[in-house]
Amino acid sequence: MTAAEDGAYDFDAPIDRRGTGCVKWDLLGRAFGNPDLIPLWIADTDFAAPDEVVAALRARLNHPVFGYTTAPDDFAPSLRDWLARRHGWRPDASWIVPAEGLVAAVAMAMNALTREGDSVVIQPPVYDPFFGVVEANGRRLALNPLRRSAAGRWEMDLAGLEALFEGGARCMILCSPHNPVGRVWTAGELSELASLCARYGVFIISDDIHSDLALGPVPYTPIGAVPGVDPDRLVSCYAPGKTFNLAGLKGSAVVIPGERARKSFCAYQERFHGCKPSATAFAAFVAAYRSGDAYADGLARYVSGNARYAREFIASSIPSLAAEEPEGTFLMLVDCSTLGLESWDLVNFFKDEAGVLFSRGAAYGEATKAYVRMNIGCPRSTLETALGRVGDACRGKTGR
Repeated sequence: MTAAEDGAYDFDAPIDRRGTGCVKWDLLGRAFGNPDLIPLWIADTDFAAPDEVVAALRARLNHPVFGYTTAPDDFAPSLRDWLARRHGWRPDASWIVPAEGLVAAVAMAMNALTREGDSVVIQPPVYDPFFGVVEANGRRLALNPLRRSAAGRWEMDLAGLEALFEGGARCMILCSPHNPVGRVWTAGELSELASLCARYGVFIISDDIHSDLALGPVPYTPIGAVPGVDPDRLVSCYAPGKTFNLAGLKGSAVVIPGERARKSFCAYQERFHGCKPSATAFAAFVAAYRSGDAYADGLARYVSGNARYAREFIASSIPSLAAEEPEGTFLMLVDCSTLGLESWDLVNFFKDEAGVLFSRGAAYGEATKAYVRMNIGCPRSTLETALGRVGDACRGKTGR
């Protein structure tokens, strides 16, 4: 995807992803029985990667040898400079460690910094792999559910967190921005959280994969940049996968300021003799963070427009549903409680009656069991067609 003369990218252009091994599209028939569903579920976009990234991949492929690969010299500086340029945090390049997938990096950090049986805090409703990462690795889940303010805004329950820390929790996994509720945590919120964790000696593992997708007036703030953070107990995880639609390349990085924690992470990573990006992932990573500013800006504007359109359309045309416009991410929660359905029954209703596939809100926590998560990282025409079908299905069920 190239920039137009005005600097905008054509995110409206539909791209047929079928037949590429694409989870989002190619599993519709195999896993859900209908290849003609509109997929608004798994969290990747339907947008082409920027041409600079594709060109970097082609350049690497032009060399015919693909042997064992190490990080290029500009790997860590590319992320360091991106974070400094766009988010006001300039971590030292020596803190940045290459990793494969971001969820795997979170799991490795947790394993390196805690012991089996330790309690690890997550804050539902939250990205569902966090539940499995904790339990599958012999740690105990400590749930600190987000709460709703009087205005309906999702917030962290700091008193609940402190109680868990007093009870011995050693680590927490932060989602920043938060999937699926779409919160972009303010610098003040993150500073309060960081100070609390520092007081109790709690490690923070922060999943910041949606960091480039702050959609409104609240800017993304790296937790490593806020007052009160303990740099010796911090791991921040970044990847270009969401912003530049590169999830299939499996390239990420962890920023670990503390030398002891960084050595522990690297030692744990070496136990598996790999778990690093591939040659192509390294090439794409560097190109994205060196040349992706205009694309990232255009993507955020486009997704923000989709979010506004979806919220307004649902409010005016599907009164049985209520959409929560996200502050960040290309994901949107939709409250479907008036339909009287939950979990898979709710997903299957939209699949069977509307031909639209959503993610199951119940996967993220008890509070969202009557919700679906809608992926709005798609051309506007796709979103318009899907919401039209959803409206027809809801009117057929509720009469309004």
